Amino acid sequence: MEPPTCQRSIIQHICGGAQLLIGAFLLWTHKQYAPIVKNQFWEPFAVLIGLGIISQALCYLGWTSASRKHRCYLGLFCALLVLFIVILFLVSGWAVATKAHLIVPAELAIETTFTEFLARDDTNDQTHIWNRLQRDFRCCGYNGIHDYKKNKQGFPWSCYDPIDTNVFSTGCMHVFVKSIEMNMIRVAVVAVASALIQVCGGVSHAHFVWG
Repeated sequence: MEPPTCQRSIIQHICGGAQLLIGAFLLWTHKQYAPIVKNQFWEPFAVLIGLGIISQALCYLGWTSASRKHRCYLGLFCALLVLFIVILFLVSGWAVATKAHLIVPAELAIETTFTEFLARDDTNDQTHIWNRLQRDFRCCGYNGIHDYKKNKQGFPWSCYDPIDTNVFSTGCMHVFVKSIEMNMIRVAVVAVASALIQVCGGVSHAHFVWG
């Protein structure tokens, strides 16, 4: 295999690994607070992991076809690569569409879990997911601190800034939904970037064997 083709294969391999790692990180991050939204919206992150694994397999097939100059392998590789690129663009669009439509179901789920949090009087439970969310996202309540005032309950410890002891004024619904939306955008960007890299790699392999 010529050095330029070898380098492009390595780049594709790194690209697939990046999809896998980024998808795994986003899924792990989301799962930390997924019960807040009733375990919804994890699918794009899992799909990104799957695409990373498929990308690694395609990279191996492309490497084999180029190193052996095997036209049959290359034909299969090109067909699968085109399909994979289409899937990457579709996943990117799906992630953007999910971002655009997650607000209502996310808000309903967050409101439900917050109501359950208050009803069970778990505000002093340091391991409760709502206390972890408020502490880590520096927010308080569903829409804000007035949510606790309406229920005639004192603010839980997780609503206080540990440095200056002030109460966080921002509601968790807005902060958490914004975080999920940003992660959907990250999935879309990674999918598009991967598709473009795969296009360049596929053209390189085809030119090397058929050129």
